[in-house]
Amino acid sequence: MNFNKRFFSFVLVLFISISFISALSSKPFALNIALGSSAIVYGDEQIKEYKSVLFAENTSRFILNTEVSTHLFLDDYISLNIGSILGFDWFKNTNANLFLLKYDIFAGIRIYPFLNGFNFGIDYICGGLSNFLKVYSTSDENIKSATVVSDWSNGFRLLAEYIFVVESSKYSPAIGCYWQNMPRNNGYDNSFSVYAKLAIR
Repeated sequence: MNFNKRFFSFVLVLFISISFISALSSKPFALNIALGSSAIVYGDEQIKEYKSVLFAENTSRFILNTEVSTHLFLDDYISLNIGSILGFDWFKNTNANLFLLKYDIFAGIRIYPFLNGFNFGIDYICGGLSNFLKVYSTSDENIKSATVVSDWSNGFRLLAEYIFVVESSKYSPAIGCYWQNMPRNNGYDNSFSVYAKLAIR
């Protein structure tokens, strides 16, 4: 896809630029590792059908998000960020198992508005979604076990975060939340997430 080529070129140029700035700056990269969970509203009609037919009752659900990123402060109030997100969403009951795997890469900025460790930001995201469905029993003969991989698409997310800066340590914990919007096939996925993060300088 031409879009994906442009996006990867953008990320590559951004990474090279950050590396160059970092070489001239006294402020090195920081590594960020985050773990969280989400409330997800899927826009894909097929996933909606799975949920209404197979998982309407007596269903357990487990959602986990992991994120690894790096950032560089351009000054005291702005940083550039690039990274990746891996998300897991698992539905299970006596009728079926549905496992959804989300994989995204992103690039964005963070703004620190004179409020200690508080910051907010926006990310440009490119990613995909894979669905793994295993059906044990259903009254709908049109629904069968299947694996579906969506096309890669581009979206965005808005986030707010607070970093608890520990001056004497290279480790800084943080908490945050974000809203992510991604087009998927014939609809849009909306994720509302909270997370805990560790920044390593």
